[in-house]
Amino acid sequence: WGALSLTSHQSRTSLEALCHDHLDLLYSAQAMLVS
Repeated sequence: WGALSLTSHQSRTSLEALCHDHLDLLYSAQAMLVS
């Protein structure tokens, strides 16, 4: 897994970025379903 080769700080930042992107997609999809 690519992130394992990074330092713990970098991998944590990358994971947080991925999670935020995923949440943004979920909220966008939810907003489209509601409207």
